[in-house]
Amino acid sequence: MADKFWWNLKDNLYGKELQFLVEMCDLLLAWSQMSTSTVFKELFVVLLQQCFPTFVGLMKFLSMVWSHWSHSDSTNDSGDLQIYPTLQLKFLKIATLKIDSANSIGEDDCRIISDYVIPSLMCPILSPHSELRCAALEVFKAISMISQPSMKSSLVKKIVSNRHELLNDGSHIKHIMNVLYSKLAVPLDTTGMTPKKAKKRAAKLAQLNSELYGIVGTLGHAQMPVCVQSSLLSVLQLVQNEKLVMTLVSQLDKLLTSETCLTAEGKILLELIITKFTPLVVVCLENKDVLSCFTKAMIVKHTQVLVLEQVTKEFFSALSDNVKHQILSLLFDILSEAKVPEIATAVNTTLKHIALSAELIQNELALFNKQQDAKTVRQAKRTRSSARFGSQSGSVFNEQELRKLTRILETIENKKKIKESHRLLPCLFSLISKCLEDDNQERMEYLKQLLMSCILNICNRLERLENLGDGMPEKEFNVEMIVQCVRSSDNPQTQHQALLLLTVAAKLFPDHVLHHIMSVFTFMGDNMMRQDDMYTFQIMSKTIETVIPALLAARDSDRDNLPEGSQDKLNAIVIGILRVFSDAYPHIPTHRRLPLFTKLLTTVDSKKYMWMMVVVLIQKHVTRPQPDDDTGVKTSIPADIEFCMSICHQIGTSDQAKCMKQILVYMAQLPNDKPEISSRAKKQRTTRRTTKSAQEANTNDEGPLLNLSVFTAKQFRHFKFSLISFLGFHLSSQTFIEQVSDQEDMLNDPVQFQELLEAVLKYINRVAKIMAKTAENTAKFWKALLHKSYEVLDKVTSLLPGNAFISVVSGLMSNDVHTVRRKALDLFNAKLQHQREPFSTTEEIRLIEMIDKLETVAMVTKSDQESDEYAVNRQTALLSLKLLCKQLGELHPHRFRSLLSNVVNLLRTSTSNPVTASALLCLAELVTTLHAHTISHLSTFMPTLLTILQNKKKLLSNDILLLSAVTTVHKVVESLPAFISPYLHDIIVQVVILSTSCLDDTDSKVKVKVVNQKSQLVLRLKAVRHLIAKLTPPRVLIPILIDCYQQLQENQKLCIVPLMLITQDHIANMSSDDLKYHNSSLVHLFMEALEYRSSHANESLSSIVDIEDHVINTVVSMVLKLSEQVFRPIFFKFYDWASRSSAHKERMITFYRLANCLAQKLKSLFTLFAGHLVKNAAHILDANNATKSEVPFFGDTVNYIEKSDLLLDSTIDCLLHCFLHDSDGFLTKERFNELMPPLVDQLENYQPSEDGDRSVDEVFEKRTTNLLVPCICQMAVAIGDDSQWKPLNYQVLLKTKHASAKVRFAALTVVEAFNKTLGEDYMSLLPETIPFLAELLEDESFEVEQQCQEVIHQMEKVLGHPLNKYF
Repeated sequence: MADKFWWNLKDNLYGKELQFLVEMCDLLLAWSQMSTSTVFKELFVVLLQQCFPTFVGLMKFLSMVWSHWSHSDSTNDSGDLQIYPTLQLKFLKIATLKIDSANSIGEDDCRIISDYVIPSLMCPILSPHSELRCAALEVFKAISMISQPSMKSSLVKKIVSNRHELLNDGSHIKHIMNVLYSKLAVPLDTTGMTPKKAKKRAAKLAQLNSELYGIVGTLGHAQMPVCVQSSLLSVLQLVQNEKLVMTLVSQLDKLLTSETCLTAEGKILLELIITKFTPLVVVCLENKDVLSCFTKAMIVKHTQVLVLEQVTKEFFSALSDNVKHQILSLLFDILSEAKVPEIATAVNTTLKHIALSAELIQNELALFNKQQDAKTVRQAKRTRSSARFGSQSGSVFNEQELRKLTRILETIENKKKIKESHRLLPCLFSLISKCLEDDNQERMEYLKQLLMSCILNICNRLERLENLGDGMPEKEFNVEMIVQCVRSSDNPQTQHQALLLLTVAAKLFPDHVLHHIMSVFTFMGDNMMRQDDMYTFQIMSKTIETVIPALLAARDSDRDNLPEGSQDKLNAIVIGILRVFSDAYPHIPTHRRLPLFTKLLTTVDSKKYMWMMVVVLIQKHVTRPQPDDDTGVKTSIPADIEFCMSICHQIGTSDQAKCMKQILVYMAQLPNDKPEISSRAKKQRTTRRTTKSAQEANTNDEGPLLNLSVFTAKQFRHFKFSLISFLGFHLSSQTFIEQVSDQEDMLNDPVQFQELLEAVLKYINRVAKIMAKTAENTAKFWKALLHKSYEVLDKVTSLLPGNAFISVVSGLMSNDVHTVRRKALDLFNAKLQHQREPFSTTEEIRLIEMIDKLETVAMVTKSDQESDEYAVNRQTALLSLKLLCKQLGELHPHRFRSLLSNVVNLLRTSTSNPVTASALLCLAELVTTLHAHTISHLSTFMPTLLTILQNKKKLLSNDILLLSAVTTVHKVVESLPAFISPYLHDIIVQVVILSTSCLDDTDSKVKVKVVNQKSQLVLRLKAVRHLIAKLTPPRVLIPILIDCYQQLQENQKLCIVPLMLITQDHIANMSSDDLKYHNSSLVHLFMEALEYRSSHANESLSSIVDIEDHVINTVVSMVLKLSEQVFRPIFFKFYDWASRSSAHKERMITFYRLANCLAQKLKSLFTLFAGHLVKNAAHILDANNATKSEVPFFGDTVNYIEKSDLLLDSTIDCLLHCFLHDSDGFLTKERFNELMPPLVDQLENYQPSEDGDRSVDEVFEKRTTNLLVPCICQMAVAIGDDSQWKPLNYQVLLKTKHASAKVRFAALTVVEAFNKTLGEDYMSLLPETIPFLAELLEDESFEVEQQCQEVIHQMEKVLGHPLNKYF
């Protein structure tokens, strides 16, 4: 043992002996404590003296005991010996006593203390037991008392001076060591020091350096126990020193190759050694041995995690480039070969935290890019074929390379920051090329995904992509390679990754991507859009929102720099992309369609391309076979069109209006029908289609918006109809209406709606022209299209509120196309006509402002060739002014007064009937609305109006002008009745003249020519007449009526009818006082009017009767309002007028027709005045009886027979009504006797016509049946005296003996009527009647005989017993 510097209880040679000594000492000390005897103590002393006679041996033994396992609380896991802290405490105290009691300590003893005792004391110092720490400090204190110069250690002094801190915390020793020896890491700075002080400071540092090197040298001793080494390393944990690391390297190497590293103390020691590799000592790794040992530790399984934990960001950054490369390469190797998850996690954590540069990674990747990089896939395949000639596998990487490359790429992918990362892009693209060379593409899928992900992450990490463009030439950013990945791979993840990478490429090199982008979107439409997962949807959205904006931004911001044709190419590509999406539309999951199309349109600029998307979708809707509806329910809106509406709803209302306008403009540019293709052209087209390659087919997607060749003629018409139907559906959709109502700002400036309305009007005009020229086979289509277009027009106008609509119409009025202006005015007029609610203040202001524009249009005059077009516009403008006046005239009368003057001037100067008619209607509305404000203008417009009315030829040839003129008169009379007296005569004359031309059957029996617009005109004229009669005072109207009659009776005889209607209506509205006051004037008028028959005796009886009927009705209307006292003299005056000897006999017809009407109206009241007519009536009956008077009553005048018949009928009818309403004894015996003979004699007032005219018979039969028989019977009833019945009955029976069968038949009719009228009272007359009836039963006339039998039969029924016994 003397040869061993360090003793160890586990030494193979003397470990058993030392363990035995320790156990003996422990046993003796324990017995000495339990016994009061000193024998055991003495034995213990003797044992130590005998075994360790020297100071050095004793110190080694004691140090070995207190340093053994003290760091692990004296737990022994490998041997049977167990040393307790109590034994260690006793040995520390023995050492203190031994050092204190030593008389003299030599140099050898001092060396043992410094090299052996002091290092071993670090174990109890670090012990968790404070008693051990205290005992160890006592040893240090004893050592500090040694007077030898070599024992004047700064460390011992420092430990002694920090006694209290160490008692409380043993780990404070680490801090003491760090403070003491940290000065050695900093070069001595003598600035500001005196030479003496500097020398002293240098000497002190030299001493500290010597002490530290002494400790370090001790650590390098081969025999030092592991526990002591561990304690020393723990104490020196905070001390960073290169020499310390260099010293530990050999120990580390030994530990890595020995089994000690597997033990607990070996693991602790390894950990302590490895933790000494810090950023401050990385310079040691420049030493090949140190680096080799360090990398060896990285490979060894038990130390990998420890070493990897030391490779921190700071540690790695402090390394040289060469060392970095070696360590990084080793890390990737470990990662690729790691089979334990903990190792892989540790390596990944290390790689995540260390700072990597592109150069380091590039060196690693260069190992996989040994061949020359290929720029295209074709070049890559050629290189691959030549490089691996004869190869069977066709793989560009072996399994080990593939694993390592995968781990490197995963590191790049997950690394947040790589210095100058864009330098890696060439290598990564080269690796993609090599992957595409591999025959087993499934094996390469994940690698391609990693490569593209790395490129994507590198691009995204750059702060500004422009920097990438400057550092990475376009030719090196191989877009074609990425596109090839998209097209060649069947793996969705690879496809997604490639699309994401293209989004970045589009920002960097838009023109370069432009040549390949259609292939990408075609692939998306054919494959990705069919998938229904959120990740795929997000990838497509990302591609859309990144690639397309980059292309469009490049087009907009770099127009001058783009190659020629690139801008058109961009537009064509966008159209192609829209077509791709529309082709894929049926295959896209339903719930993904709207978000995907919305994303697309938002990205490509919906303002510009939304209408194109709708056109393309509807094109596909028309040309694609529609699936059958299994439900059998046909929806009103097709699903495809409803989807178009949904995507349109995603943008603002102004943009939607712009979209619809562009659709209409596009439709207007389409040909009317599909152009026919000649057979030769079809053949050429078929040949080209069959020889076309797939790439050319894809390129065709970038063609025009609409390819007419895909349509049949029917489909092309269906396409147009579907487009216009879409507009109608969209405008009426609830969503769009709500959006419009919410966009108040837009409605204040509705430019887009104005343009939309203009486009609709132009398209309607175009369709109308085409429909006029189209063939019969397509006429139905164009008619339906025009109808749909008008629906669109109605829906656009109905959407706009007042302010917006007014602004739109105002803007359209300035349009250059006259048709648009006219249609705009039509819309404006329709809006005003259907306006039910009052306008707001703002709307009123805008409408008032429009008056000037409308006046300009209405008053303008153009050349002859333009007159027709402008005349229509003028008419429409005048109608607009009329409607505006109706709505706002009462609120703003002063603004419309000036308009009144302009309209009157227009009436004077206008030569166009339609314009004049519109101006008249406008004038009518102005008068109606402004009322009193137009009084001052009466003298201006009334003469003009009357002039127009007097031009009957012009009026009757133009129905609209006629109706407009009458309407104007109506409004003037209605609004200003008290101020038109000077013009009333002319008004009445013109009104009655027009009424004569337009009467219908309700007003007259005169058959006249009925013009167009009859019903409206008749009603309007009737209303004018009624207003004149109602509103004009009698003092004014009656004299005018008299004058009018005198004027009209000569040349306008039929005008008397409407004139009498006015008079009759006026009388109905007159008060009793007025009627009484103006009685004489009215009687004078009626006397003249009743004179019409006598003064126009040569005219046709029917016209005279018609006029006379109206005059009589007017007289009766007056009489009905008169009292008996007032009427009696008037009646007598009429009677005298008709019955005086000098009077014209025609008057009797007029009088008895008047008397008959009065008898019907007055009923029993008329009998008060009818007594004066009895004698005259009897005279009239006899005078007009051909059997009594040889001279005709009316002489040889024209139609004397018809006149006589009319007079008889009127007289008999008048008597009939007198008898019928006799309740006051009108028919006295005298009057009976006077009237009975003439009335009965009328039964034989029959003279057959010599020429066999049947009209004579009909007149006689009609008079007898309808008038004479009822009159005779009613006379019998009225007299009520059977004594008077007998002569009456007898006189009638005498007529049965007349030679004429007609007379006999008439007499039988009277007898039959008597029987029915008198009933049982007729029994008294039966005896004298039977002989006459018996004679008639044998009458030569069959009709008379049959009638007699019928009379007998009726008598039997009335009397109640048979009469056969009398015959």
